[in-house]
Formats: sequence, structure tokens, C-alpha cells
Amino acid sequence: MDQGDIGNEYMFKETGDKKRISTENLVAELTVLESSKVRKIVEIRHRMMLPESADTEAFVDEKARVVWHPERVSPRSKQSREFVVRTRLTLDYGSKALKVDVRMDNQVADHRLRAIFPTGTACATHFADSVFEIVERPNRVSEEWQNPSNDQRQQAFVALAGLMVVNRGLPEYEVSVDGSEIRLTLLRANSEMGDWGNFPAPEAQSFGEQVAEFYVMPYVEETLRMEAAKRAYEYQMEPFAVQADGQHDGELSSHMEFAMWKDAPGLIFSSWKRAASRDAEILRFYSVSERMQELVLLSDMRKTTILEEASPDEELATNWQIAPSEIITWRKEDEK
Repeated sequence: MDQGDIGNEYMFKETGDKKRISTENLVAELTVLESSKVRKIVEIRHRMMLPESADTEAFVDEKARVVWHPERVSPRSKQSREFVVRTRLTLDYGSKALKVDVRMDNQVADHRLRAIFPTGTACATHFADSVFEIVERPNRVSEEWQNPSNDQRQQAFVALAGLMVVNRGLPEYEVSVDGSEIRLTLLRANSEMGDWGNFPAPEAQSFGEQVAEFYVMPYVEETLRMEAAKRAYEYQMEPFAVQADGQHDGELSSHMEFAMWKDAPGLIFSSWKRAASRDAEILRFYSVSERMQELVLLSDMRKTTILEEASPDEELATNWQIAPSEIITWRKEDEK
């Protein structure tokens, strides 16, 4: 779904004519790129005709008069330009999710493109992950809400009634008031930095080749915090392999385990690194569970302060109880 955008880099504002263009009922070109026992890949190509920008005269005038973005009413241009959307769907054998790769050569200004996901249900709230937590948000905003649209922010995913959309670098989403749709922003193209003055930002028009990646997966609502969220975080970085020939002396083992803990539901791995002092390993988890959980380390470690410093008086242990929403960090000194 494409809409005109006369807002700024901070806030979306739809054009006054509310002219929207959708790929629904649009004839598409389908190509099967791969069909094997391990993977299916299909490419869908849509050719949309979009207004080439907001109406130039009206919008330039509103920006020059520094009209606050909620009060802008400029329409979309009557001149159109072809906008090609190539969507590649990949389903790997045994995968829990459908991978979606959307590519666009954007030569259209002042617009927003979103992917719409019907949920087939109705509800008042939804879930999204934030910084070190999963939050339940109402679909309907409060009376104090001043933004002309109901766009919200996510870190990795938004989930509603058994449907989870896992993004990769796509923080903006919206859920309809009745919970019938999840709307993921794939592209925003606008011309201003902010809403406190006329500060042009031509690079914000996002001209050129643009890529949007996300996953769509079902989940059982009872497992959202315990299992589904963990899979969503795993999709943020795909596994990769590197040929190591000529980069080391001797032979490498065909099997190597780096894990320092036993998997636990509701606990999200955050980081594993060398300490700044270079004489210890640092391991960090945080809990998205609503109840106490146990994490078992594979070797004794000490809990640290926020500065990643562990006192000798701290308990040295492998079994740890982690409270709801707790962020916990351990330190393991190098053996001397």
C-alpha cells in the first residue's frame, strides 16, 4: 500500500487527498527461481503507477510558511511514474518462517510504502519488542496522542493473534484499531528533517535502489515470550560460513561448541565478549519472561555490576535464578 507523505523524518503525514495505491488486484509477474528439496524461491513483480511527488506548488508553499505537519493538506501530483516492486519469497526446508525480500528502484518523492498483513481476527492490544523487553500496547492511542498517525516503534518484531512479523532494520509499524491488520513500513521518502522549521533534507527522499527484509511466521500465543521471541531475534543475523584454508596452521576440529550455557525459555542472549580489561569473558542475558527463570551456565561465573566488575565476595556459581525483566551480566576470569 502506497500513500503520499508530506510529513518529515520524524513524523508521517498523509497528503490531503488521501490518494492510496495498492497492489491488490494488480496483475503480477511470477517467476519460480528455485524449487528443490531444501528450498523454494518465488519472485513476484508488481508494476505500480504512483504520483511522482506531492503537488509541487502546494507543498513548497506549505513548507515555506512552516505549516506544522499535522495541518498540512497538500495533495499528490497528477503526474505519474512507474514504480516496480520485486518481492522474493523464500521458504527453506524445516524453517519456521517465510523470508521476504523486497527491492525497489525508488524514483518517486514524498510517499510511504507499507506491507499489509490481515490477521483474520479482532483484538484490542498487540505485542512488540522494545529495549530489553516485550511490551503489550493498546491498538487505540490515548486522547493525549498528538501524532496525526498511529505509527509505533519496534526493535525486531510485532506480534498479534498468532501472526508475527520479524523485521530487519524496519522499525516503523502500525496496528489497526480493531487488530485486523499489521502494517509494516518498507520505505519512507520525504523532504524535511523536522517539524520546528524549514530544514530541507533531500537525501531523505531515499532515491535509488532500496531493500527491505523481513520474516513472517505463525506462533502459539502462549509461547510468545518463551519461544517465539527467541526465534525472532535469531533471524536478525543469518548464519554464514568462511573458508579458512591458508588462514591457520594445523587442522581444525570438524565440531566445535562455543556455548557457555544451557538454553532456557524466556531468557534472551544479549552479548558474549572479552572484558575491557582483556583478562576475562563477559556474558549477558535479559529476561522477557513474566516469572522467575533458571539459567544454567556450563562453568562457574560471578555476577557483575553494571560496569562489568565482579567482586571476589560475589557468589561463584553455575545455577542462577533470573527475575522477570532482569538484565544479568556475569564475568569469568581467565585461568592463569
